[in-house]
Amino acid sequence: MMNINSKFTENYATDVSKIYFVGSTMASLSGAFYLIRDGHVDGNQIHILDSMPFVNEASGSVLNEQRRILIKRSIEFEHYYDNLREVLSEIPSLMNHQHSILEEYNQFHNDNGVEAKWYVTNECGQEYKVGHQIALCPKIKQDIIQLCLRTENNIQELKIIDVFDNAFFDSDFWLYWSSTFAFEKWDGALEFRRSLLRYAHRIGPVDSLSMLEFVKYGQYDVLTIPIISYLKEKGVIFEYDTTVNNIKLERKDDTTFAKTMCLNVNEDREDIELSENDWVFVNNGATIETMSYGNHLDAIPKDIPLSPKWDLWRNLAQQDSLCGNPEPFLTDEKHRGWCMTAAITTANHEVRTLVKELLGNDGLEGLVTVRDSNWNMNWLVSQADDKSMVIWLYALLSDEPGNFIKKPITECNGKEITEEWLYHLGMHPDKVETLAAFACDCVPTYIPNVTAILKPRKITDRPETVPHNFANLAFIGPYAESKNEASFTVEYSVKTAKEAVHKMLGIYEQDDSTGQDVDTLKEALKNNQMFSID
Repeated sequence: MMNINSKFTENYATDVSKIYFVGSTMASLSGAFYLIRDGHVDGNQIHILDSMPFVNEASGSVLNEQRRILIKRSIEFEHYYDNLREVLSEIPSLMNHQHSILEEYNQFHNDNGVEAKWYVTNECGQEYKVGHQIALCPKIKQDIIQLCLRTENNIQELKIIDVFDNAFFDSDFWLYWSSTFAFEKWDGALEFRRSLLRYAHRIGPVDSLSMLEFVKYGQYDVLTIPIISYLKEKGVIFEYDTTVNNIKLERKDDTTFAKTMCLNVNEDREDIELSENDWVFVNNGATIETMSYGNHLDAIPKDIPLSPKWDLWRNLAQQDSLCGNPEPFLTDEKHRGWCMTAAITTANHEVRTLVKELLGNDGLEGLVTVRDSNWNMNWLVSQADDKSMVIWLYALLSDEPGNFIKKPITECNGKEITEEWLYHLGMHPDKVETLAAFACDCVPTYIPNVTAILKPRKITDRPETVPHNFANLAFIGPYAESKNEASFTVEYSVKTAKEAVHKMLGIYEQDDSTGQDVDTLKEALKNNQMFSID
């Protein structure tokens, strides 16, 4: 049975008038949930504003502009994701209101789940043996420990390549970590350090990707829609085609207030005057909100504007340095790393047989890393039945020519991306072009800011969830700062929302259970070849 549980029994928001969330992300949906559950706020006081005409959520679904294809993806859903699991445990399932989303998910996973695995190929589809554990030489282990023992102040603005040598980047450990977390050499040492400490338990058996699990339908259907339905039943108001361009701040004595929200509603200018009892939660920056799509014969147009959430963040940062600094996340280097994905659909027996020979069954078992791909290609089987399968792939290097197609993935149409994938799958080169042209259909997607969160930065570039002496303005989502926590997951967004809401309600309790776990990291490295680390 579903259990609604909150230890907070008082109404902590008696003086609050209206509450606004800028963006309809998972952070906003979770924030609204915590306001209702822990703050006992009436749902009709909460307004969720978004510039999109529908809920825009980084929930694992890729939908092209003609709405021709919806790709279901896997989800990172670890047992350590306490905040995400907390929300899902208290939201009713749409299929059975007597069960929570989490109960429904657990039942599906118990009935149908298989443990995801990590596969590595080399030289046109040949299996590359990594083994149950990655062998790490003493120097690499020591370098990892030395990085994690440094303070964040000491490594801010440094790149990963600034703290490791070439031997590290040639190691299977780097292949594994960069493939699963989308890091590149020029990303931030600060974020890399946090990921090592937060996910030290993953340094164990690497042939298993137990954190990578599959949901019954798309993540949007399984996670997002039920939460929206729950919030609407509670009276929460969703307002789409509403762009927040600026929030004007005012300083009184030592306190900063949000005074005016400057909007465009259906392209009409509108200002909302805010009282001191109105709260605003801002999703500053955006990960996937601005995307463009190609097709099988046409490459992707890449001259797309930034999400208005970046403009809003810039306007806030110009008024007060405590609102952070978006510029380090918008450097040109973001176009070098992961900014392209593609969905390949095929019913061809020969192609499907090659996939099944590599992965077994229908291939719904994990992630494939192509070790010798110039694009740093990774792929998985997103959907499969008796007649067809859908491959979802991403390239971690977007500015290098391919091995078969001699140009960067950003310049390729769907057919050319399919040719590169078939070549690395092990298809005979004489068959690659014909099969790509007539047996497959590929929809490429350009997502320019998907890994911008990993870039080198100062600690102060991401604003605190509630900046010092801010009375009615908070920040949530991947570009808000939650101490010691590794971003780039749904769990992080949910955690920032809970943290911001609890701070505004005056009930925040510091959680130090995650993050700085150097001892766990040392133990994981000791268990790898039993090397002594002092």
